[in-house]
Amino acid sequence: MAFGRSSESRSGGGAGRPRGNRPRYIPKRRVCAFCADKSKTIDFRDPNRLRRYISERAKIEGRRKTATCAKHQRQMAEAIKRARHLAMLPFTLSHIRQSGIGGFRPPAGGRFAPAGERPPLAQPAPAQPAAQAPAAVTQGGAPATQTAPATEPAAQQGAEAK
Repeated sequence: MAFGRSSESRSGGGAGRPRGNRPRYIPKRRVCAFCADKSKTIDFRDPNRLRRYISERAKIEGRRKTATCAKHQRQMAEAIKRARHLAMLPFTLSHIRQSGIGGFRPPAGGRFAPAGERPPLAQPAPAQPAAQAPAAVTQGGAPATQTAPATEPAAQQGAEAK
């Protein structure tokens, strides 16, 4: 049957050479930047250096993209997380927080809203003056009346009577 491929066509013409007469691609070995510097630890207090290993959406880049070894990749991820916790690096970028890209939806009028769009702060209700306070009710159900206190002592009343 002529439907199957022969072994000659699979090997690239049977000559035993690579396809297209090109040599096989051998990638250049990339050396870890932290191993090249002989650094013992990665400092989380250096945000400028750590920013190179964060994507444009503030995600930690992978080993294949950053060319770091596994040991330093783990240290770098931990340092980035510590720097984020101390607000040296962002968790997300500000334009992503404001626009709501990627499923991040801030509450309407929340702290991420621009100053002109925020609702005004609630003002506390003013205290009621004493004159408008509700009247006290006696046991009978009728409002209690206040009696005027005696302003003149008894000695002064006796002097007027003489």
